[in-house]
Amino acid sequence: MENLARQTTVRIQTAKSSGSGTIVRRQGQTYRVLTNWHVVAIVRGDRTIVTGDGLLHGRLGVPRRLEDTDLAIVEFRSAIEYKVAPISPEPAAVPEPLRSARVPCGYTGVGCSAGVRRTAAAQIFASRLWLGLYK
Repeated sequence: MENLARQTTVRIQTAKSSGSGTIVRRQGQTYRVLTNWHVVAIVRGDRTIVTGDGLLHGRLGVPRRLEDTDLAIVEFRSAIEYKVAPISPEPAAVPEPLRSARVPCGYTGVGCSAGVRRTAAAQIFASRLWLGLYK
């Protein structure tokens, strides 16, 4: 689980802040990253996506908010083949534990390892939004 988190978790950084996301889809050389809307919504200017190998990638286009939630999709392009997090098409069963990965808070460098933790908040979105990522 931790190895998968390291391979699929990215850092989304700006000049003044940063957050994390998970690679959830690859189409050719374009990667789609699921992140929180508050990470990409307010900050103006460039956002850089840092993959687990420490490489910097420019964001493509405008972040897309997923309905009225704190979730968003951002995209980047790379010729390097990165692992995509597997997402089940089935909704999570309550109280089935879900896990989320994130880059440790306060980290300002590149190439840090991702931590894995249990989360109940993701269950709210599992049944409706995961399938919407593929539209």
